[in-house]
Amino acid sequence: MLSSASQIEREQPSGSAQRPEWRRELVEAESGLRLGLRADSTFFVDFFAASIIVMTAFILGVSWNGWALLVLAGGAVLATQLLRLGFRALVVQLDLCDKGRTQVLQLATAAVTTIQVAAFTSALIVLAATFQ
Repeated sequence: MLSSASQIEREQPSGSAQRPEWRRELVEAESGLRLGLRADSTFFVDFFAASIIVMTAFILGVSWNGWALLVLAGGAVLATQLLRLGFRALVVQLDLCDKGRTQVLQLATAAVTTIQVAAFTSALIVLAATFQ
C-alpha cells in the first residue's frame, strides 16, 4: 500500500537523466495540452468564442476582478474539454459495451456543455456590468 501519491514511480526511458517531479509534470501537461488541441476541433470553437469575449472585454475596459473571472471561466472550459477527451480515450481503451460507452461520453459531454454555459453566462455578466 502506498503511503502517499509522491511514491508512485514513473517509467523513465533507459539512459535518460532523472528529472525533478515538477518538471516531469510540466512536460506531461504540455504534451497533454498539445494532444488535446490536435485531437478535437471543438477547442477551436471555444478559442473563437474566447477571442471575441477577450476583445470585447479589452474594448470595454473590464476591471481586474472581471479579468480574473474571465480567465477562470476560460480555464474551466479548457480543463473540462481535456477531461472529456481523457474519458473518451479511456472508454476506447476499456472497450466498453455500446451502452456503457454512450453513457460515459454523454455524461462527459454534458459536463462540458454545463461549464460552457456557465462560463458564457459569467462572461456576459462581467461584460454587462462593465458596459453600464
